[in-house]
Amino acid sequence: MMLAESSHRWPWLLLLAVAVVGPPLTGEPYVAHLMVLGSLSALLAVGLNVALGFAGLFSFAQGAFYGIGAYVSALLVLSSGAGFWTAFLAAGVAAGLAGLLLGLLTIRLGGHYLAIATFAFQEIVIVVIRNWDSVTKGPLGLSGVPGPAPLALPGLPPLEFQSELAYYYLALAVLVLAVAVSWRLRTSQIGLELLAVRDDEVAARAMGVRAVQLKIFAFSASAVLAGLAGSLFAHYVKNVSPESFAVATSFAVLVSVLVGGLGTIMGPVLGGIALTFLPEYLRVFQEHRFTIYGALLIVVVIALPGGVAGGLQTLARRWRARAQAARP
Repeated sequence: MMLAESSHRWPWLLLLAVAVVGPPLTGEPYVAHLMVLGSLSALLAVGLNVALGFAGLFSFAQGAFYGIGAYVSALLVLSSGAGFWTAFLAAGVAAGLAGLLLGLLTIRLGGHYLAIATFAFQEIVIVVIRNWDSVTKGPLGLSGVPGPAPLALPGLPPLEFQSELAYYYLALAVLVLAVAVSWRLRTSQIGLELLAVRDDEVAARAMGVRAVQLKIFAFSASAVLAGLAGSLFAHYVKNVSPESFAVATSFAVLVSVLVGGLGTIMGPVLGGIALTFLPEYLRVFQEHRFTIYGALLIVVVIALPGGVAGGLQTLARRWRARAQAARP
């Protein structure tokens, strides 16, 4: 049993090792920049996976929660002089409360109706951001958002986050923590009940599962991770504007989850990072890059209905089966 668990973990530990040592070896700040954006995309996807992959809640509001976190964090630092870490936590709380409110209002809707309701919420948030000039500065957005202050740890020199590489490690640390929480949730009693609700809500209710409360929890948790990603984004790019959080962002996060592997732990991470780097590598095709990008996504969805992570799991199972069959 221990050997089986180790065989499942070592590929992901290897991936983490590559994520840690890879960017410094390239010596390219732009690679670190893309890894920051990829980590934030992965964090958004991990959040959506909690709602969609674990609980079956189809949401188009992830971009809105992302924007709420970014604006709350930026406004706290710019207006009240709050520190980054205070603003970072407040961004997660604010987005989580928005998710809780939206969940309370819409969670009894099902399927397409819930998707439409979350799409409407996404659009409402963007309209408010664009038109609340006295607070959000409207379409121009907020500029001059400072980066994180050095983090002082006992016995260690202060940790600076001014360079792309240093900020990448900050984003990576938050992403790893989010993945760990996602894994723990997935394997907990609450996670098993969420999966039961996703697969057959009527049967789950008959067994005493509190479906409504669990779905609201999943929705709120998904929003919290998006809010934290929004804070990291705001303090990285140093300015925020409505276009960064439009419905296209929500669609991109959804595609990341589906391509990576809906309901898996590492699939959203793979999807978020891959869909950040892929457009960059396709720039050589100039005006044809978006056509190729779309065609590749279609091929992946058709060839790997379980996503990239699901395909890798299938290959691993086949390899283990062949290895066992080859033993005398």
